[in-house]
Amino acid sequence: MSDLERFLQGLRRREEAYRRMAGMVRQQAGALAGGDADALLALAARKGALLREIEAVERDLAPLRGRWPEWKRMLDPAVLREVEETVDRTRRVLGELVRMEEEGRAFLPPGGGGTAGPVSPGKIAEAYGPRERREGP
Repeated sequence: MSDLERFLQGLRRREEAYRRMAGMVRQQAGALAGGDADALLALAARKGALLREIEAVERDLAPLRGRWPEWKRMLDPAVLREVEETVDRTRRVLGELVRMEEEGRAFLPPGGGGTAGPVSPGKIAEAYGPRERREGP
């Protein structure tokens, strides 16, 4: 598999992982609303495993990102459009994740429900990866 193929596959894997995370956060909201501590604990473990998977995908993508300007010039327009659409969908899912996590905090008692204090929206966003805008995917 070429580096470009690995890069494109990694972008797809990242999008799918974030979509799975969004599904877990929806389940988390239901568990919080219902006070289901067992479900929350199980979800926390699954979310932790998925975050590790996302970190691995990001590590795989990191050295390839620098080649994006080169690949962008040589890609077929349809493939380039697919990459841009994948990145846009991933950004939308990340925005949805941050919004859902912030809404989920409303179910917690003041002070974050046993945490060291309230968690800022920035900290929630950081949990899902770097916030900086990169050139390309």
